[in-house]
Amino acid sequence: YSSVAPFFYFAAVRTAGVATVAIVQRLESVDLLVLSSLFLNTEISCWTLTNGLITVLGIVMSVVSPVFWGESLELNVGNLLALFGGLCNSSSLVICRRYLLGVPIGVVAIFGL
Repeated sequence: YSSVAPFFYFAAVRTAGVATVAIVQRLESVDLLVLSSLFLNTEISCWTLTNGLITVLGIVMSVVSPVFWGESLELNVGNLLALFGGLCNSSSLVICRRYLLGVPIGVVAIFGL
């Protein structure tokens, strides 16, 4: 999945622009938090949950902030591509953590897992 993620990031930059993708890409940490709790049985502390919620709130405020300045809300395919790229990257990390613990790091690096 991590080999596919850059494709989605570059497509998102072409569609939505660097600034928007940089903001939306911050959701990758929240993706990783959710996926690790679902598939790795990682315990989420109150502090971690609070940080995740603050991150999501900040991203939502950044994306909808043009509305507060009288501009139109601009949600496009680039935002979805950036989200999907982050999800691919986070999925790759969870897969590596769960299934590839015994594989030497050199092999993981060569195949871009």
